Amino acid sequence: NFTVDDTFGNNAHTVIPAYLPNNGTWHVGSPTEQCNGCIVQPSELDISQIMNQTWHHATFFDGAPIQMEVTFPGTAVYVYNILPNTLPGGVSSHTNLLFSIDGETVGQFSHVSDSSAKFLYNQLVYWNASLSNTTHTLVMRADVGSLVIFDYMIYTMVDS
Repeated sequence: NFTVDDTFGNNAHTVIPAYLPNNGTWHVGSPTEQCNGCIVQPSELDISQIMNQTWHHATFFDGAPIQMEVTFPGTAVYVYNILPNTLPGGVSSHTNLLFSIDGETVGQFSHVSDSSAKFLYNQLVYWNASLSNTTHTLVMRADVGSLVIFDYMIYTMVDS
């Protein structure tokens, strides 16, 4: 198994996620992030529960859909996000995601706020353990109004 951090990629830096559109919609989260327009501020998160203390977050309102894509070799993939519930100021949140692998829709995920004020960490939002042992491209796309906080993914590669 190989872990792919949202910012640093895998240990060899050969598998690194890309965030689209590349127009400032996605924000790189870190303990020192300064983002006046961001819905989620670093001080609201438990940084100790976030891989490498980094994350990528975006909210899709309109225009080009937001998506994360990553190309990796292997037979399985597991995607982990941070899921928000009620945000400061009483703002309710939801996350609706659509997943595709190699251009084919393979799954979806939905999370609706449960009215608590906490964030849920290390949440498995997609997995597929039946991929052919080749290179694949995974795309995680958000639905309108979704707040996405991507933390990391894991892929399994069979060494032949």
